[in-house]
Amino acid sequence: MFKNPSDLELLECIYEHYKADFQLYDKNSSIRKSKIYIPIDCTLIASKLGADPELVFGRLYYHLSNVYRYQQSIDVEAKLFELKVDGQLHCIQFPILASVVANLKADNKRYKSTLFASVFAVIVAIGAAAITAYDVYSSKS
Repeated sequence: MFKNPSDLELLECIYEHYKADFQLYDKNSSIRKSKIYIPIDCTLIASKLGADPELVFGRLYYHLSNVYRYQQSIDVEAKLFELKVDGQLHCIQFPILASVVANLKADNKRYKSTLFASVFAVIVAIGAAAITAYDVYSSKS
């Protein structure tokens, strides 16, 4: 059975796996035509996550590339994932990827902090109710 990773898990896996390839371009620009577009292997990423390769590709191509795209002018649009760039298949736009991963991590941290604060507040409220109930019960005795 395949796992369905979250957007953060999927994009963070791609980021961590291809970060060195992005940085390598500064040392050897002959490895690809563009620094910002990096070809990725959806099958490899899927295997690292225990996911279905077609679902990983579909999620990147049909969903995430539309969610994370920027229209800079009428003729210029930058998408997170492109099917083909300069003859290379399945390319991720690495600067957009880095921004998206950073934002998803910040959102996740904010969510966890809010959840922790809420659980703490519930514990304090239950404790206060228990103390009040004890005081009321013990004063009647």
